[in-house]
Amino acid sequence: MAKYRGVDVDLTPTDGMKKEAERALAWRKEGKPGGTAVGIARARQLKNKQELSASTVRRMFSFFSRHEVDKEAEGFSPGEKGYPSKGRVAWALWGGDPGFSWSRAKVKQLDRIDEEKSVHYEDDEEDEMEEKAKPISAAVKDGLKRKADEHNDKYGDNPAKRVTYGMLSKVFRRGVGAYHTNPQSVRPNVSSPEQWAYARVNSFLYAVRNGKYRSGKHDTDLLPKGHPMRGPKEEEKMYEELMGILSTEVEKIEETSDFVKIKGMASTTDVDRSGDIMQLSCWSHDGLKSYQNNPIILFNHNYDKPIGTATSIMPVDNGLEIEAKISKADPYIAKLIDDGILSTFSVGFRVKRADVNKETGGLYIKEAELYEISVVSVPANQAAKFEVVKCFSPVEFESYKKGLTMPTIGNKVANTAKGKFEMDEKEMKDLIAKQTSAAVKMALAEKEAADKKAAAEAAQKQAAEEAVRNAAVEAGMSGAERLLDEVKKSFDEGRADTMKEIEELKKALHDRSEEVAALQKSKRQFLAQGSKNWKEAHESDIRDAYVLGAITQKGFNTQFGNEVIEKVNDDSGVEMPAAASTVVFESIASTAIERDIQNQLVLAPLFREIAMSSASMIMPIMPDAGYAEFTTNAGATQTAGKGNIEARGDAIGANSGIDLTQKVLTTHKLLSVTFLANDTEEDAILPLLPLLNESLVRSHARAVEHAMIVGGSADATNTGGFNGLIKRAVDIEAQAVTGVSGTERSTTAFATDALTTDNLLQLRKNLGKYGVRPQEVVYLVSQRAYFELLEDAEFADANLVTPTIATKLVGEIGSVYGSRVMLVDEFAVPAVDKFYAAAIHPRSFVVPRLRGATLESQYVPRLQHRELIATQRLGFDQIIPVSAANPNTPISARQYAAA
Repeated sequence: MAKYRGVDVDLTPTDGMKKEAERALAWRKEGKPGGTAVGIARARQLKNKQELSASTVRRMFSFFSRHEVDKEAEGFSPGEKGYPSKGRVAWALWGGDPGFSWSRAKVKQLDRIDEEKSVHYEDDEEDEMEEKAKPISAAVKDGLKRKADEHNDKYGDNPAKRVTYGMLSKVFRRGVGAYHTNPQSVRPNVSSPEQWAYARVNSFLYAVRNGKYRSGKHDTDLLPKGHPMRGPKEEEKMYEELMGILSTEVEKIEETSDFVKIKGMASTTDVDRSGDIMQLSCWSHDGLKSYQNNPIILFNHNYDKPIGTATSIMPVDNGLEIEAKISKADPYIAKLIDDGILSTFSVGFRVKRADVNKETGGLYIKEAELYEISVVSVPANQAAKFEVVKCFSPVEFESYKKGLTMPTIGNKVANTAKGKFEMDEKEMKDLIAKQTSAAVKMALAEKEAADKKAAAEAAQKQAAEEAVRNAAVEAGMSGAERLLDEVKKSFDEGRADTMKEIEELKKALHDRSEEVAALQKSKRQFLAQGSKNWKEAHESDIRDAYVLGAITQKGFNTQFGNEVIEKVNDDSGVEMPAAASTVVFESIASTAIERDIQNQLVLAPLFREIAMSSASMIMPIMPDAGYAEFTTNAGATQTAGKGNIEARGDAIGANSGIDLTQKVLTTHKLLSVTFLANDTEEDAILPLLPLLNESLVRSHARAVEHAMIVGGSADATNTGGFNGLIKRAVDIEAQAVTGVSGTERSTTAFATDALTTDNLLQLRKNLGKYGVRPQEVVYLVSQRAYFELLEDAEFADANLVTPTIATKLVGEIGSVYGSRVMLVDEFAVPAVDKFYAAAIHPRSFVVPRLRGATLESQYVPRLQHRELIATQRLGFDQIIPVSAANPNTPISARQYAAA
């Protein structure tokens, strides 16, 4: 049981409050809006029946008192439209009706204790600090009384400076509480809470005597009546409370003018233009779950045109109801919406389960996954309409606040000139709440009447426009539609020679088959009307189906794979055989996986790729050319000249011809594997596909980057594969070619070593002719080296570099003397003798690639699991080796000093 001012008070929530809190948390989990982070935290306290503090109980009663008016709104009670409303959810978070009754009773109990102790409740924070304080000892009590007497002996003749023991004891208790609750404010030389509390009392007495504080203000509410620094006047507090009630009454007021609020039906159960029907059940089974994580609103299904976000979305009796706020960042679209010109929604989704609607040729869509909701000019479903939710603007709200006047009731007049009230506090609060509620409702009613008038005028205008559009549609009916009408008419008239007519109409339909098919085509990919082609629109599904087929060893003959083939056939307009679909889809999926791997790479995109047709390939190398000859003869002589494309080092007159060399390029297999239990069903695998794809892509990307940096060296994770840049730099250094430095060791101890731009410039100098053009040189640095570079004034951060060069998406983080700097994570962990930076000439290296990523699967009976294996073949090689004839290195690496 809690102690309040030395009195035992039971502040444990009741079972009724617990039940309300549990209900509210369940609503929040279902996605129902309402309440704040504070309300959710309070509900968890109530659910756990955690004993509350006195200040928390007072805040609960204050919340219920302000929000009781929410009970009058629609959706607060069961059976009303929109139940539970936002207000109902928030009400339950704080304990609902049981919480209101309980907090009211507890506040009365606390107030009685306050009166008995001759103190008044002023501030939650100060009250909480006092609760932290222990009861005042007899010695402290005597000391405080002595201080009060000494002060009053000197200054007590002035009522504005007279103090009491009650004042000083309250200041003392707050000081002890502050010592525990706000320790960062305590000076270092203070060694106990009593010492800090006495300092607070002395500061308070100084303010009483001199009319000012030595430093920060505190305890102004305890200053004697008439003191110039006493806390806020009662009427000012009442006006502030009025503003709080006003803000509660009009929760939907826009605090800024950055958004337009709309509300309507994103989809309905009506038949749409394509003959499809979105059944209410289609949004169950987590159909909205993914969308709620990113509730984007687009314009005309254009993924590059986001215009707002959904603030509430829920299935109702006739479809999917939505509330949204539209940004005014695009004023043209916002204006069209605000004026009612744009007033319809359309949904972009993936069909997961459906039946054919034989009457319309469309689908009964039973289950779908919502991708996005768009504001559109021409919807598939004409009933998916919305309206603008009108509310006060910030200017209107400020004007309303200024117009508030203090009331007159009987002989109790609010004297605004003097700022005093001839009413007690309770009467004042009741009066303010009633006046505020009535004023707000009147203002909203006036706006609603004006809006209805404008809406009626807009409806008349829209009806006229709709009539014109209908006439235009009827006049412009396509040949296919007229043909279908003739089919119906001929059967209705019951002609005698039915079979003959059927054959004639069949022939006509066959001639116009493409137009009829287009008419009956489902809108399942209505969202993709802005896509470039069906491959881009369905690439993600195709890749998932490919991976699923590899795991189950069924190829595309899975339920999900068949759905993807059907969907692609519908959207592409070409009915491909299953075998042909498989070949095309495997190519699309393999390309997509390879592209995703490439997008994860930082280092590899620097080097040129060479497509290989076999595991090894010979590439001819042309030597550097010699000099052309100036001559006075009609032509070059056999004894003095030589071909100008022969090797540069050949002597004049050595007509040996072109000395071609060759380079053998090879590829290596890169493999990753993961495991799945054999009894894993297709439905269980589908949710894992994004994770499997991400893991596959990331493992291959990391392996390629790692091998290109440390492959073949002691820091490599495995011994297979090709030699990386560090290994090649070490081998070049070991050749001991005159003037060539493949590596460079720091002379500074590891603990204090720091990479500088001068170090990088030396590495570039080591490249010889390969380092002449700064734009062809790239610096690679470790993470530690990058942070060391930031401390070097010569280093230019990527934000200061030309935008066409600076791109953090590929690891680039700046430039040094015109050469790019890239952060690479695959350097060895910093330690003595380890490499941490390098300068390279990317054009001197190539990446031979035999094929893209391939997925395979096999079942291992002994282990009762399936193995999913992803492979690709690639290599990494230097085109021209370092030699005495070519004393230039394309790589120079820097390492820490040896131990």
